[in-house]
Amino acid sequence: MEFLFLGTIVGTKGLNGTLKVEPETNVSIKENAIVKIGFSLRYSEEYTIEKYKTTHSGYNHLKLVGINSIDEAKALIEKGVFVHEKFVEDIEKDDSYQILSDYEVIDASSNSRVGTCIGKVENPGNDLILVKTPKGEFFIPLVDMFVKFIDNKGKKIFVNLISGLLE
Repeated sequence: MEFLFLGTIVGTKGLNGTLKVEPETNVSIKENAIVKIGFSLRYSEEYTIEKYKTTHSGYNHLKLVGINSIDEAKALIEKGVFVHEKFVEDIEKDDSYQILSDYEVIDASSNSRVGTCIGKVENPGNDLILVKTPKGEFFIPLVDMFVKFIDNKGKKIFVNLISGLLE
């Protein structure tokens, strides 16, 4: 299950609840797509897109089902918009974009299996990978300090775990 960080809600447009989104990824979204809106994927709520319009102004316009006033829309400002890849029709991929879902996560120090990567979340500070283990799910920052190597052929992510992370 791979979610893409679509962008951050930075304001409103008009009085009908339309939101201005500063995009991180240039994509076309299918009609009636389900998106998650929140400060992170874990702390988000689901909404249905009524309309998503890309513009050349640097901001895209997002209309959500059930958000029909400027006051309702203002409550969502500064939150992120996350869309599941199944609702994406077109994406501008660059060399840094990688689908990491279903990669096996390995502890680099012991070469033991930690769990399975079930998604990559783009955040303002740094990207995160979401790892599912028998004990639950947790995030690992996608930075050199924690992620030592990504083996795309073998679909493995070698990580440096900090003490207490799996407890």
